[in-house]
Amino acid sequence: MWVPSSGAMAVAEATCRPEEGNILKSAEEIMEILDAYDLTGSFRDAAELADCSHHTVARYVAARVEGRLVGDGYAARPQLIDEFLPKVEEWV
Repeated sequence: MWVPSSGAMAVAEATCRPEEGNILKSAEEIMEILDAYDLTGSFRDAAELADCSHHTVARYVAARVEGRLVGDGYAARPQLIDEFLPKVEEWV
């Protein structure tokens, strides 16, 4: 019986849990994954074409169905300096 190495498990966990700050796919990679899924209609076949886990394909397809994949990147988050930014820009 084949058992994946600890390195393989770490990579699999990294691609499955982006909310924990692990590896994220670029917009181009996500588009390739979704295109592969649209072409094949199968998580596993799309994963083979896109060179990723079928769990990753399923996650991005579900996000697209739910409408969570939108726009050009991530939403801007407030930062601590935001309220002082006008004064900093004035000084600079």
